[in-house]
Amino acid sequence: MIPQSIAEAVLAAERLEAFPRAAARILKVVENPNSSILDLERAVADDPSVSARLVKTANSPYFGMSRTIGNLRDALMMLGFRATHRLAITMATVGRAPGPFGPTLWMDALATGAACRAVCRAIGGRVDEDEAQLAGLLHDIGILVLLRVDPAGENRLLKEQWASGDLLAAERARYGFDHAELGAACLERWQFPVTLARAVATHHVAPDAMAKAKVEPFQVVVALGAVLARPTNRAGAREYSGLIDLGPAGLEQAVADAALLRDAPL
Repeated sequence: MIPQSIAEAVLAAERLEAFPRAAARILKVVENPNSSILDLERAVADDPSVSARLVKTANSPYFGMSRTIGNLRDALMMLGFRATHRLAITMATVGRAPGPFGPTLWMDALATGAACRAVCRAIGGRVDEDEAQLAGLLHDIGILVLLRVDPAGENRLLKEQWASGDLLAAERARYGFDHAELGAACLERWQFPVTLARAVATHHVAPDAMAKAKVEPFQVVVALGAVLARPTNRAGAREYSGLIDLGPAGLEQAVADAALLRDAPL
């Protein structure tokens, strides 16, 4: 189907479970300050695929474990609450992107999340790096929704516009809205923090427009992270950096750190 409005696309996404029930349960557990690691285990265990990938991640060479992690509880204890949250939500959503662009979107999400974390470190922790990384990981969630709602149409637009075209303009011409707007609407509907949804909505906004609108540093970090994730096209990186007082040396350090973080577990 070709959705005629953002509201129609959001409802269609819910019918198609673009945001799996297990991911929704994980989010509720994380948002509850009284939740324990056992509560998180029960939520994650509802999705066998995510559970298996978390155990695999816990056994990656990055952690250098002297023994094999053989069950979900041990994996969660080793990864920790916040890292498990990011991993599980991302695996349940971006990790299941349908169609031929699925692997590309997954790698771009990892690169953007890593870049967002690196930028946060470069500006001295003025923005929460865990939240910024999650926003980077989910920044193109609107594309995933469109791939489920209108697979033939969105795949065609991605094929034509992903590398060098204007995907936003192509989406607006077909749907009347773009993936950034839709992604933000979905995240709000799914009860993600408003700050995260707002950052997804503005991650393609030009630096000069951001300056005029006086957006929050969190939004600038996510927009810059999305730019740094594309090494062949970093137009606007210095302009975004200026909005958060990140100088040339700090920007280069963020680029270097992002490359290292991209190879690490979430």
